[in-house]
Parts: sequence; structure tokens; C-alpha cells
Amino acid sequence: MRYSPIRFILSRTVRCRPLPVRAAPAALAAALLAAGPAVVPAIAQDAGGRQLSIDLSQRLEAVQNRRLTAGGDDGALISTTALGFGLSSATPTDRLTAQLSTALRGAAGEATDEFDISDPQLAFGYARAGADADLGLDLRLSRAEIAYLRPLEVIVNDDGTIEVPTDLDELTGTGTRTTRALSARLDWGKQARVGLGARIGVTDRLYDDVTGSELEDSRRLSASLSARYDITPVLQATTALSYGRTEEDGARTRETRGFSAGLSARAASGTLSASFGATRPGGDDTRLSLGGGWTRDLAGGGSLSLRLGATRQWNRSSE
Repeated sequence: MRYSPIRFILSRTVRCRPLPVRAAPAALAAALLAAGPAVVPAIAQDAGGRQLSIDLSQRLEAVQNRRLTAGGDDGALISTTALGFGLSSATPTDRLTAQLSTALRGAAGEATDEFDISDPQLAFGYARAGADADLGLDLRLSRAEIAYLRPLEVIVNDDGTIEVPTDLDELTGTGTRTTRALSARLDWGKQARVGLGARIGVTDRLYDDVTGSELEDSRRLSASLSARYDITPVLQATTALSYGRTEEDGARTRETRGFSAGLSARAASGTLSASFGATRPGGDDTRLSLGGGWTRDLAGGGSLSLRLGATRQWNRSSE
């Protein structure tokens, strides 16, 4: 039986005013120097033409038992400052984007303090919006420190649904993980009370200089079907079925099946969300997850969020 770390997260994201691509380098330098007063709400999705954007985000986490050790009660304060550059080209129906980012991270409160520049990411995306359906294609390349992956990846979905990485059980020790991911998605029924979605993807994970674990390079194929139901104008329910197939070097192929459900409610004070998920990673293993969160958009264009989640896993054959 395993439990995810207890976390309290406070995040703030700002986006500098978009610059036309034809702007001179001096304009970009001036925007960087004036980033504080130039902060505006996020770029509208229907903004046309070609634009360059600059994102700066600050994330502060208080984590208990970050390394998920048996009986561990060590606490840590993790500060992550991320800087990203984005380039977009948009028409009323199509949007092409490219993003490059890196992070400056520091951790204090454990046996030794840590400070490094890490997590470079490169992403490309294409989206086409129709009257009642959306199509999207995404390509992502990233590199991250294994020591931080476990607490940072347990909760990843914006609606609060907990999504557990396929290599959760082995994410211990140190080293780096390179991820290459390609995915496609189709959503339809945007204007209806009930909407449907389908997603497929392939993800390659490559590990380097790994110590303290038995991680191996792998390829994962995934597919999912989802449904959205607007109960009221401010209350929304979601469900999803997922299937995954993982091929790992030197190991048998694993198949994963999962189900998740979520509920979100919008109010003047922010958006509240709750989620439940059940996953069968293969064999006799079963993993259940619960999560909840609160998000509020700020007047300056950023957001304030709080998310709590727990994951429990057991093997029925060992009971």
C-alpha cells in the first residue's frame, strides 16, 4: 500500500503583453524590463496573426514525505520559477503554437538543500476549431529530474482528476528522464449539453544516470473516451474510460485500464472540483485516487489554486 505525499501548492502565473513577430529586438528587451506593469490577462484564443509571448510563473509547495519512503515524515519547501517563450500563428479557425521553457528550482527543509536549473521543455501544437467540434495535435519534448517527478506528476489535470504516471512505482532515486510524446484529440458537442471526446497518443520515456531504482526505457500507447454533461450552467460532470499498453525494455508488456469521474462547480469565489479514479495497472494491482481543488482567476491575469489528492494501491494476491 502506498500513499502520495501531502502537498500545499500556491502558484502565480503572469503573461507579458504579446509582441508582433516583426517587432525589433529592442522592443523585446523593453518588454522584459517592463514586465511588471505590462502584465495583462492571457492572450485570447481567437487572437489573429503571429505573436510572441513571455510567461513567468512562480510555484511554491510545502511537501510532506516527498520521496515516498516507508514511514517517512520529512518535509520540504520547494520553490519553482519557470520562464517560457511562446510563438503562435492564428486564424479564426486554426492555431499553430511553439513553446520553449525552463525552470529554476530550489528545495529546502530536508537533509540537504537543493538548487538547480532544470526541466527544459519544447512543445508544438496545432488546433482547429469548428462550429461544434475541435481537433488538436500536440508534440512535446521534455527532460526532468526524477527526484521531483513523483510529487509533481500525481495531479496533472486542470479539472482536478488525478492522473498517475505509469512509472510511479519506480520513481525513486536520482537521474533524469527524457520524454517524447505525440497525441491527437477530437472533441465534439461543444454547443450541446452533452459533449464527447476521444484521444490517442504515444509516449517514449528514456532514462539516464539512474541510481536507486530499476527504471528502464519504455514506450506507451494510450487511448481514451470521455463525456461531459452540463448539469446546470455552473455545475459540470465528467467521466472517462482509458486504456494503455506499455512496452518496456527487458520486461513483459503491460496493459492498463482505468475509469475516472469528476465534478466541478463555478462560483463567485472560484471553481471547486472533486474527482475519483480507479486504475488496473495489470495483474492483481488496483489503484484508487481521490482529489479535490479550488481555483480562482486573479484580476492581474494569473490564478490562485489549491489541490489536495491521495492515491492508494494494493495487490490482492498479497492480502
